[in-house]
Amino acid sequence: MKYSIGEGKMIKNYFEKEFELRYFEINEYGFALPTTILTLLEETAAEHCYSINPSLYQ
Repeated sequence: MKYSIGEGKMIKNYFEKEFELRYFEINEYGFALPTTILTLLEETAAEHCYSINPSLYQ
């Protein structure tokens, strides 16, 4: 998957992660709850940092 940015330039390096939401993480319309989205963003950010560098504290 590639994302386009402006004048036809493509991002070649990006981080992608898929999640399966559990029933208590969505509302009655099937949308993720705001707290779920923030939790998933936090998890994705930590894993992205780890993929670049083995430790967040180095």
